[in-house]
Amino acid sequence: MPNPLDIARYIIIIVLSLLWLFIAIVNWRIAWRQWKQPNAKGPSIVPLFGALLAWGILALIPVSNYHSRIRWVWILWLLEYGSLPYFISAVLYLTHEAWIHNPLFLVMTLHGNKANGTQCLLTFYRNGDCILKQTKMPPPHVELSLKGKWRQEPPKTLIVIFATLEFLLEEIETTGRYQLSTASDSKLLEGVQFSVK
Repeated sequence: MPNPLDIARYIIIIVLSLLWLFIAIVNWRIAWRQWKQPNAKGPSIVPLFGALLAWGILALIPVSNYHSRIRWVWILWLLEYGSLPYFISAVLYLTHEAWIHNPLFLVMTLHGNKANGTQCLLTFYRNGDCILKQTKMPPPHVELSLKGKWRQEPPKTLIVIFATLEFLLEEIETTGRYQLSTASDSKLLEGVQFSVK
């Protein structure tokens, strides 16, 4: 007659394995959708949960050889996108962002202040990225950081786009100062006059 503890162990292993498989499929589907449609809204990946389930499954399996368990953990971590592949892709993405947004590729930095004391910093990079940072905002003292795109049009007009917001910055003669000439219906940069930093 089989031991009831062994039966319970194998039932738990099967349930955890099915849960791991479900999470692995969902994470790979989310990763595929994000790769095919980068701007689409939807659920995000569940990181590390599959890795924890893999440890739980392999801890319950009655194997006398510890090294064979470790080998299977690595295989399960590679098969589940929320584990090792997710963290490798995150490191690669952050390395890429740090590289393209370093001072070597900086075109210009503009700074300005709003009437309420908010400091605005617009940073332009060669690849067409523009980063807006707003600091020292009035209470609740949040900081804002947006990434958008920019392009220059003759004679000295900068077009800055953050999602659906579009701003035109025109240089005042040759002073190195820029003023907002037109904008979408947004108070994001209202009343700010920028100068080259």
